[in-house]
Amino acid sequence: MNGAAIALTDDHKPERPDERARIRAAGGQVFWHGGHRVMGVLSMSRALGDSLLKPFGVIATPEICDAARHPDDLFLLLATDGLWAALDNDAAVKLARRCKQAAATT
Repeated sequence: MNGAAIALTDDHKPERPDERARIRAAGGQVFWHGGHRVMGVLSMSRALGDSLLKPFGVIATPEICDAARHPDDLFLLLATDGLWAALDNDAAVKLARRCKQAAATT
């Protein structure tokens, strides 16, 4: 156990070539508006409950993978794009580890 962050996901962002192509094939467009955005609005290409942009290629279908967990794994960190916009993987793991250690001492 070396404590390293292991990313299990890849963000669904409209600047990804495969996501941009999927959006265009569905009739949508990716515009620059302070960042790449579907129809100039949403900075993610997949979302839950975004019915307004569904006709333009925004879908809720996840990409999934199987990842083996190890008994020595300290935690699995699930977060939204808001956290990942502020912290990289290593910083998020350090923060989670500090919170876990603090909880263990109280």
